[in-house]
Amino acid sequence: MTEPARRLDTPSAPPISGAEAVGFWAVVKESVRGEVHHDFTEGPIGRAILLLAIPMVLEVVLEGVFAVADIFWVSHLGSDAVAAVGLTESLLTLVYALAMGLGIGATAVVARRNRRRRRRVGSRRAACARMGSSIAGGRAATQ
Repeated sequence: MTEPARRLDTPSAPPISGAEAVGFWAVVKESVRGEVHHDFTEGPIGRAILLLAIPMVLEVVLEGVFAVADIFWVSHLGSDAVAAVGLTESLLTLVYALAMGLGIGATAVVARRNRRRRRRVGSRRAACARMGSSIAGGRAATQ
């Protein structure tokens, strides 16, 4: 009734080159330091995604720590102050998420143009993204 187990091992992969052989923690350290500039259109896509995602993840985590610190200090003023800070931090989280989404979208558009070697169009798109974010940021600041 029982069949012998089959081997699920994949055939041995070719040796990994120098760019791909970098360990996970080395990539994390490199991303946090931000010292080396990369052409993300070349090389392994997983490494590029990791290098670009780590700063955003750290920003979101540290924003949460900042919110907890705010609530700790404001808690000495009473429950109404804590409620106000909690509501404000929730709205700020939504604004950050919207800004990151727009930034990722603008980056994708510019990268697509640059990948096709249409740098003039890519730089125009980048300028439009910068102008749009400046207008949206200025508009939000005056509300």
